[in-house]
Amino acid sequence: MTTPHADLVAPGTWWLRGTRGANVYLVEADDGSLVLVDTGFRGSEAAILRALDGVAPGKPLEAILLTENGEVSERLLGIITLWDLPQIYEAVEG
Repeated sequence: MTTPHADLVAPGTWWLRGTRGANVYLVEADDGSLVLVDTGFRGSEAAILRALDGVAPGKPLEAILLTENGEVSERLLGIITLWDLPQIYEAVEG
């Protein structure tokens, strides 16, 4: 298994490695907020959290941007924000 870490690929953009072969990127907006582009395959959450902690310890994500294959150049399919999490949890666990 690849150790989770982040490679700076452009100013304010990191590729999070070790997320089970998926393209997961962390982007820092001009205002300093963090956005995750895709989430990798099921089971990638621990690797993503470790890589995030290496880039921005203790800083929360503002949103997750969803694309079809995780490429930052792809069309946006959806956005998940903190406000969406209770509804998602209810749909999955309810």
